[in-house]
Amino acid sequence: MQKEFEERTGMSLTAEEYAKVEKLYMAAGNIDKDTFCEEYKKVANSKLVEELQTSLRIAEGKVKSARMQLEAAEKRESELGTFLMEQAQILGSSELRQKAIDLLGAKEYMLRKLKSGTPLWDDDREILIETLNNIVY
Repeated sequence: MQKEFEERTGMSLTAEEYAKVEKLYMAAGNIDKDTFCEEYKKVANSKLVEELQTSLRIAEGKVKSARMQLEAAEKRESELGTFLMEQAQILGSSELRQKAIDLLGAKEYMLRKLKSGTPLWDDDREILIETLNNIVY
């Protein structure tokens, strides 16, 4: 790809410089390669391109941070679902059981319940029966 860019533009770039150009190209939307290369040759060393590259780096950092926060929230949600499932079993609380199902989803709840080896409630059996009846062979 770098070689193709250099052939189209007549420019020689380091790997680091090309990585920045590639990010600009990806952010440019549906622009074709030839048009991008022609336009890039015109503005390659401009303040505008430099600022766009900086903005892309900042946006990438924000996306990475948001992904990390989402993963942490998903982990907490999973742990909370397991806790609710366990407490429902200990206390015999159908309310806590339902909260666990709401949080984890019926499929994940049943998988965890079966893997843990805890006794199934009549309502759990109903979920399994309904799920098995919906399997298409």
